[in-house]
Amino acid sequence: MQMNRCFEIVYLLLERKKLTAQELADRFEVSVRTIYRDIDFLSQAGIPIYARRGKDGGIELWDTFVLNKTVFSKAEKQELTALLEGMRSTGIPEETQVLQKVSALLGESQQAWIEADFSLWSKTADQPDLFSLLRHAILNHKKIQFHYHGLNREATHRIVEPLRLVFKAQAWYVYGWCTWRKEERFFKIVRMREVEELDERFEPRSLPETIITPLAERDERVTLTLKVQPQGIARLMDDFQQIELNSGPEMTTVQFSCPAGDWLLSYLLSMADCTEVLAPEKLREEMRRCINALARQYNEEVYDHKKP
Repeated sequence: MQMNRCFEIVYLLLERKKLTAQELADRFEVSVRTIYRDIDFLSQAGIPIYARRGKDGGIELWDTFVLNKTVFSKAEKQELTALLEGMRSTGIPEETQVLQKVSALLGESQQAWIEADFSLWSKTADQPDLFSLLRHAILNHKKIQFHYHGLNREATHRIVEPLRLVFKAQAWYVYGWCTWRKEERFFKIVRMREVEELDERFEPRSLPETIITPLAERDERVTLTLKVQPQGIARLMDDFQQIELNSGPEMTTVQFSCPAGDWLLSYLLSMADCTEVLAPEKLREEMRRCINALARQYNEEVYDHKKP
């Protein structure tokens, strides 16, 4: 207990430069006498800490303490602090605490250079600390269990050895060993429900530096040409980084390449009110069949409602 308190005292003094014994006593809920014993302990351990009496007195560290104890250059300290500042954007309290301590140890402060909102995936109504739970399980090699809603099937119960959090294709995933499938798989976080960390530990598996295969290497691709109305252009630019936009007197067309798959038809149907597929012809025909099927379905519902 004393050791943890002494480390915390050093961190606080590195950050705030000077504190009174009473301020430290109030923070740690101990007596002033206990704080002075901690100061003696730190001094005997070689930490250049001292107390000054008087109106402007207090407990301080020598100004040279940080510079003499670090092996980082000024540029390296600034770079490390900037990287940690970027981690603050996760909104996780632990990251803020780490940043404060490392900034104090390095003697550097850094204005925030990046800001991101991960609230849509890092927490849900039923699990406000989902990010912390997943990170803790990964770092401590603990299995997790959850109900997973896969495509074209009902929710299934999974027990997974989580290995890494991965961001790809505008979504976050847990990558890990699925004990049901007996293989490493990606699990889309927004489809995971009732996530729990289990007490059971697992032996971590070795992973390559990156587990994301570039799209050009892993997927068949298709080139699309769409007629698009003005309200659809912004969404296409949001969803596809490289699109060729051609504005003519009668219509605007866009052309882009993307991975082929069942998802594409669903995506285009969601934009059917502001786009029209011009090419490839096969995809245009699939859109026509789906739209006709939807029209028949809704027309039948209208007819049924009109029956006496």
